[in-house]
Amino acid sequence: MTTSQEIELKVLTSKKEQIFAYMQETYDLTKKLADKNSLNSFKRRVFTVESMKQDFKQLIERINMLEIEMNVQRPLGFKDVDTMEDMYGTIKYADKLLNVPAAPTAPASPVVSVNNETTESFVKLQRLELPSFNGDIADWPLFYNLFKVNIHDRTDILKVHKLQHLLTKLTGRAQLMCSGILPTEENYDVIWDALINRYEDKRNLATHYLDTLFNFKAQKMESSQHLTLFVDKVGAAIAALKALKIPDLADFILFYIGNLKIDDSTRRLFENSLDSQEIPTFEKLLTFAQNQTKILFRISPNCSTLSKFVKPESKFIGSSYNKPSTSRVSHSFFVKNNTCSLCEEDHPLFRCPKFIKLNPQDRYAIVKQHSHCVNCLGTNHRVSECASKHVCSTCRLKHHSLLHFTNNSQHDMSKHNEPKGYLGNTQPKLCNISSMHAGQSSQTSETAESAKVALCSQTEHSIKNTGSGMTVLLGTIKINMYDINGIPHVMRFLLDNGSMSNIIVQSAFDILQIPLQPSNSSLRGLGSSNSHVYGQVNLSFSSRFDNRARYTAQALVVDHVVDRMPVHSVDCSNLTYLNNLQLSDDEFMDPGPIFGILGSSIYPYILLGQSVFGANNQPVAVNTKLGHVIFGNAPIVSGSETSLTCSNQVDLTSPSGLQIQTRFFKIFHCQIS
Repeated sequence: MTTSQEIELKVLTSKKEQIFAYMQETYDLTKKLADKNSLNSFKRRVFTVESMKQDFKQLIERINMLEIEMNVQRPLGFKDVDTMEDMYGTIKYADKLLNVPAAPTAPASPVVSVNNETTESFVKLQRLELPSFNGDIADWPLFYNLFKVNIHDRTDILKVHKLQHLLTKLTGRAQLMCSGILPTEENYDVIWDALINRYEDKRNLATHYLDTLFNFKAQKMESSQHLTLFVDKVGAAIAALKALKIPDLADFILFYIGNLKIDDSTRRLFENSLDSQEIPTFEKLLTFAQNQTKILFRISPNCSTLSKFVKPESKFIGSSYNKPSTSRVSHSFFVKNNTCSLCEEDHPLFRCPKFIKLNPQDRYAIVKQHSHCVNCLGTNHRVSECASKHVCSTCRLKHHSLLHFTNNSQHDMSKHNEPKGYLGNTQPKLCNISSMHAGQSSQTSETAESAKVALCSQTEHSIKNTGSGMTVLLGTIKINMYDINGIPHVMRFLLDNGSMSNIIVQSAFDILQIPLQPSNSSLRGLGSSNSHVYGQVNLSFSSRFDNRARYTAQALVVDHVVDRMPVHSVDCSNLTYLNNLQLSDDEFMDPGPIFGILGSSIYPYILLGQSVFGANNQPVAVNTKLGHVIFGNAPIVSGSETSLTCSNQVDLTSPSGLQIQTRFFKIFHCQIS
């Protein structure tokens, strides 16, 4: 059933179209003033155009209000108002020319003169289309100046129409500021002032232009395209920066650089000390930092001094594997806090003063009482499962140096107390699988993997790719890692949401020279294998493409994390969909060293939620604040060879261990010699 609002809307729309048609006919007559009939008709109509224009504006306003009340799902339209204004101006201008007396020296007909001038003057220009504004501060200056000149400063446009124009040009975050506000005349100044208060900020604009300058990527090779981009971006940013007329631009640039070097907490406190429109100086930042140093020292003097911690000497025993790379490598880490079993203080057992004062026999009794590993003194695993490479410094046997007996009983101790079936430093006979065909079905290897087969074995062979092989890419990233002096170093890390901790290897720590703090944590991987932790550091890193994407994180320092990644060289000939992406690791296809892992404490906060997919069995590019990261299946280069090595341990005497052993030999058809 038709409502009264719908009836009124139809009537008003019909009347609007009638007025518009009348004004259009009058406008068309201005092009035919040489004709006497057209001239007379024009003179009759010109007296009514003023009232017609006012009626038309009121009709448009009422129609829009009705559509809002009726929830009509279409954008508000005001193009007809602009067209009406143009036609009205042309009509009034033609009427004015007709009333100008002809010059005495011009014998020609005034009508013809008026017609010629009118014909030349009444060329209808294309209506100016104002840009939209979505809340990006980079677009604010252009939008602000054009809207101010063409809409805001005009006195012949009602405020309600200005507001309607403004609302149709706001999108995204800027539009959210106006959600729920009715388009009434009283609200125009409120919304306009709110936009100016938020976006007409000299400091924010200056910071944006400086970000553009400092983040502009340098080019080593001469290129006309790069120089054009340099002129467009850098030149425009500098011109816009100067146009802001900041009182002391040089000092503000120094402040900008200094502000990037302080931590987020200090930066937040400094911002709270400023007025909303204040342009800070470097001197004010420096003074604030000095005062903050005093405050921190008074609150917690111990935290203000770098902890003295002697980094343990790395005793890397020659590994039992060479060129360790496998076609399937899994990594998973979690952090475990150590509490001393003897005194229940917050330190590992081997650092306990009470434990150290005991003789080796008593220490050994404590270790067995609390079910510690006799090799690393860790918990939750036996010595047969211990992954530590360290052995006794005296006899080189697999037990901790603090448990070395000075008499002849250490052999009895090891023999009597080790778990049944313990293999010690001996190695089992090697399975001869190097003669297996390189193209053996993947189902067999996957079956072995799904069963989590882990035997105390060492296997090394080469697999030559025949051109149809695939590998799995773990997400590698290149980031700017900042050293103790704030100098960035580009380092390659793994992005792993399966790791509870962030990790950095010792070689990278030696480059950064950042303070090392003691840590009571240990790293454990799959199978409860332990990795020795030297201590904990505070990392500061950023994107290689945008210095504003900067992060801080705590990380554990270890000897080694993973081998060279990826395992195989990737064939990129068919990965053309990655060509135009800003890759975080532009060398993801080549095996290379890994300096650490960024875990789940970082992973979710850098994702942007946009991914680029290829065909089946092609990797996916996940967009992050550090650039696109490549994950998933990928083809490998034809003819490449990869050395595969495996070294694991299991208790062969347990029922599960015997089952695994039997399954291992059945799967690989091994013969024990």
